[in-house]
This record gives sequence, C-alpha cells and structure tokens, in this order.
Amino acid sequence: MKTKEHVVAFYADDGEGTYDELVIDFYNHYYDFNSKTGEKFLYGKDNTVPEIKLNNEDLHKIFDTIKLLYSGKIGPAAYLTKADFEEMESGKPVIDKITLWKAIKRELPKKELDRIISFDYRYEKDDYYDFKLIIDGIYSVMSGDISVDYFTSWLILLMRCLDDNILKNEKIKDEYAELANYFDGFAFMDHCIGKKKKLIECREIIAIVKYANHKIENLKKKKLTDFTTNNVITYISFGFSLDDGNMCIDRVCVVDKKRKRINYMYIKEIDYREDINYTLLPNAEFDDLPSRYVKGYKLDSSMTADYAVTK
Repeated sequence: MKTKEHVVAFYADDGEGTYDELVIDFYNHYYDFNSKTGEKFLYGKDNTVPEIKLNNEDLHKIFDTIKLLYSGKIGPAAYLTKADFEEMESGKPVIDKITLWKAIKRELPKKELDRIISFDYRYEKDDYYDFKLIIDGIYSVMSGDISVDYFTSWLILLMRCLDDNILKNEKIKDEYAELANYFDGFAFMDHCIGKKKKLIECREIIAIVKYANHKIENLKKKKLTDFTTNNVITYISFGFSLDDGNMCIDRVCVVDKKRKRINYMYIKEIDYREDINYTLLPNAEFDDLPSRYVKGYKLDSSMTADYAVTK
C-alpha cells in the first residue's frame, strides 16, 4: 500500500487478546485483512493512517463487501502479541552483517545461503540496499553463473535483509518493503521454466528494481523527477489476464515530453527492454494519466511501446 493518504484501517477485538484488522486502500482498490494481530502490529498504530475501532461483527460485514469489490490478501499476522514477538526473537541466534553482505554478494555456497535464510535466525540490522549488487545478481542468473535455485534463495535473502534495516526515513523504508514484498512473491512463483522465459522474467525484475531505485534516489535527494529514456516516459500497468491467467495483457502509455505527444495501447505480455526505463504504476495511478496530460498533449498513435529508443 503506497498512497497512505487514501488508506483507512479498521480493527476489532477478537476476544482473545488480539485483533482482526482490515486495511483498505481506496485509491488503489486494494485491501489487507489480517487476523490474530498483536496491538503493536496494527497498521494504523504509527498514526500515519486513520485507525477506526469497530465491533467484530461490523468489521466482518465491511470485509464481506470490500472483498467483492477490491483485490487483496488475507492472512494471519506474523505474531500474536508484542510479548510473544520479543520472546520469540530474543531466543534466536543472530546472523552478523559481515556474513549477510557476503551472501548478498553471492560469495556463500548454496548450502550456507539456505541455512541463513531460515527464520530460525535473526539478522543484524543494517542498510542492506545496494542497487548494483542486486542488478549484478540478476545478470548472474541470466548468464547461468548461478542456478535458478540459488537465485530463488538469494531473493529470499534480499527480502529479509531489506526488511531488517536501520533506516529512519519511513518513505524509503516503504520502498524497501515494497521491493522486499516483490522479491518474496517472485521467489515462490512457478517461474524461470526454459531459457527464453527466464530471460523475459529477469528483464521484468530489472525493470522493477530500476524503477524502485529511481524512487529511492529521489527520496534521498528530496526530488521528484520523471523516470525517462531520451526524454520519453514509458508507463506500464497491469491490464487483465486471459487463458485462465496464463496470459497477461499490459496497459502502456508513452509520453514524449519534448514533442508533447502521447499514446495509449494494450500489449500482450510486454517484453521489457533493458535500455528503456519503465515507470510501473498501479491501476489507479495509470487511470489518472489522461487528466495529467490533458493540456497541450496530442495523440500520436505511431508511438510504440519501444518508442523511447526507436524514435
């Protein structure tokens, strides 16, 4: 959930000392529903979003309606109470940051990597984000220098390292968390079947990491800049699925800022190019593009998805 100004959290006592919580992003049409949540882990307790307490019956009535309208995820929270969490974590051995940096650099064998990604261990906190090392790791699996199995374990390591950081900047922490969540989800997908599919999916990961890095650098520099290639913005958003979910149709918007031209199109399973910087948007933000570019921009249907490098 990115746009916290459009997020509202509802929670209710479940009668067992913990809470059910429904977090709704009204802008992106997305929800999270978590049960057995300790008070410390309620989404709205950091005072960045409204947190509304309801009785349990009313909470579930809202949830029954919202899950018919929005996409989202359902699951138990990671820990029951603050005390349970602290007791569980305090008893775990700690993996030091020297070892973790070796793992990020892919200097550990697969057996050792698999050992330290176990949740039986805690991680020493550090800022483990390194854009170049992440990109290098993706290229390593593309070239065959590391196996798909090693790459999958390495993604899980990155997920955990990005979550266990020492940052105080909440916006950058949110970007780390979003990237970590993507690595976590991709690691457990049925992917990388065949060389061609592996290369296509790795180029998609590169596009996602490059855009995440652009946002992180903007936050560090306290700037807001477009992610362009040759002064062209290439927006991508998921459109819909076909063939029982086996085929993805993406929405693409290409904006030439210098010429004041724009084009919209649907692309079947876009093949991401490494020489194009893609701006990856949730559906709601993509839907806002026509109003953003209504003044001064003309339609140019000749601009294709790879226009930024072929114009």
